[in-house]
Amino acid sequence: MSKKVIPDHFKPIISMTGYSKSLEPFYLSYRDNKLVMGILIGEHHLNNMGTAHGGLYMTFMDMALSTEVCCSLNSFAGISTIGFTMDFMASAEPGDFIWADTQVLKTTRTLAFTQGVVRCGDDVLSRVNATFKLPNTLREADGKPADFFYEWATGLPVPQD
Repeated sequence: MSKKVIPDHFKPIISMTGYSKSLEPFYLSYRDNKLVMGILIGEHHLNNMGTAHGGLYMTFMDMALSTEVCCSLNSFAGISTIGFTMDFMASAEPGDFIWADTQVLKTTRTLAFTQGVVRCGDDVLSRVNATFKLPNTLREADGKPADFFYEWATGLPVPQD
């Protein structure tokens, strides 16, 4: 995957609000029943050194991992981040397309444990471990949660492979 090209299977997310909206453009891919988030690095994402700010990586992965948790639970609800650690290994530059490689390790009745990496092409830029507090009552998604979220976020039907 080229670092400067948005892969065709990623579609713009159109449903961002609040703080997340200020960080656009975000993208979403749905392949093999898995959602993958991506973001195109722009000038407004840069630190004083001219590379993607670490806070962007953290926000991006918080969003991607919490989405992964909701999809894995077949539910959409507001879940709270209660633990988050990130190691930074490399930087993205303006025009780079980065994407989140996420995994839910374990869920309990009240917690979800996750891990992931930020990638640019095949390069790993950072790794993260995060823990989320699950609400007592989870809202059931209508249909498969990944399908539901993809259609809500992009305004597009789920791609048929």
